[in-house]
Amino acid sequence: MRRPLRRKWRGSGPAIANAYRRGWRSLGIACHPSQVDDYNRQIQALGISGAHYLSDGTAEADSRSARNQLLKAAGIHDNDAGYGDHAG
Repeated sequence: MRRPLRRKWRGSGPAIANAYRRGWRSLGIACHPSQVDDYNRQIQALGISGAHYLSDGTAEADSRSARNQLLKAAGIHDNDAGYGDHAG
């Protein structure tokens, strides 16, 4: 009797595992470039690490948890939220 073949992931695994390796950027919760310093101060005051606003006003998060905390602080509803993500 033959044993079933085991599938081996080539490379770094399924695509979902690497989704946040390059960071997450959002224009939906972006701010005006003149407000970037204020928004970054607010993020620090809330204790959210791994999230910040770029000089053009785009929000960026380095991890899934930082993304969830940023969306929760902004009060944004996320239709694409997965298991364990903040949906609003």
